[in-house]
Amino acid sequence: MKNSSGNKIAVSCFLVILSIFSIHVFATPPVVTCTGIQSATYTPGMNDDLKTIDVQVETTFANCVHLQPLPKIMSGYSNTEATVDASCNDLGVAVPNQRTIIWSNGQKSKINYISTVSIVNGQVVLTYDGVVLSGLYQGSSVFGSVTATTFIGNEPVDALVGCATDEGISGNSGPAFMTITPTL
Repeated sequence: MKNSSGNKIAVSCFLVILSIFSIHVFATPPVVTCTGIQSATYTPGMNDDLKTIDVQVETTFANCVHLQPLPKIMSGYSNTEATVDASCNDLGVAVPNQRTIIWSNGQKSKINYISTVSIVNGQVVLTYDGVVLSGLYQGSSVFGSVTATTFIGNEPVDALVGCATDEGISGNSGPAFMTITPTL
């Protein structure tokens, strides 16, 4: 009987330890936070008139912090192109809603998101929420933001002023932030 009781206690202890280990391992999912620069170009320039515009958005996340040991992510890059009907009156249309990030370890993450764009103090402020559709971190949630200075040619200009010109805004650039958190 002692053996049977001892075995039951040992099995019970093992299950408790296994449960604690499982909770610890899976309750602390990997989280990646990246900072960098995002630049967008609009051809022709975007103003208050609705027209067809070629948009190119390039994002370089030069500094990524990965809070789990693997996979080791140091940086990421994406280059997205789209042709949209847009104007400064609806800046959100000019933001492609999907991108693929190529990570420093060669893996990729295809992200789909919804963005909100506004003009604050003459700068374009973009925030986005989404999900990783495929690749590294598939199923994880994504949040990001960009605060960008707008340009006409190479000259910085207040976004509202640039939107009111015939030439329109030719692009914008500014600091970018993104975090990826697995959905539990």
